[in-house]
Amino acid sequence: MAPQELLDYMVPQEQQPSAYRHILKIMLLIGGVLALGALWRWTPAGKWLDMQSAKAVGQWIRQQPFTPALVVLAYVLGTLIGMLPGMVATIILADRLAVSLSQPDLVNVATLGGFIVLTIIAIPALRRWIKQKRTSASDSVAETSR
Repeated sequence: MAPQELLDYMVPQEQQPSAYRHILKIMLLIGGVLALGALWRWTPAGKWLDMQSAKAVGQWIRQQPFTPALVVLAYVLGTLIGMLPGMVATIILADRLAVSLSQPDLVNVATLGGFIVLTIIAIPALRRWIKQKRTSASDSVAETSR
């Protein structure tokens, strides 16, 4: 089946332009999160954040006349960035759930089921990874204090 035929089957013709925009927004959001992760992982950006640089930024902010606005801006940006992965997952789940309930065909139900299965697999894997990171970090701290 051609992609256009599948799209015509899944989304009515009059709703396709809005569906394209909706899919584009989701893909851009996911791409942005992946780009930020790649930037942090494979560029020097991950090394920029250490105690000395954080302390220097804090002292610079303290000296500025517009410090309250900077603090509020940093709080809002930090909240948005911290909540972004959960928001993306919730938006995808809610979207797939709404589509599956309104149009319960095989593709929609399979997509929703796949998302739920991936979530069930990802949560324990993420917990295990965090536990390993904590263990290796505490081991390295113990070794340096000897």
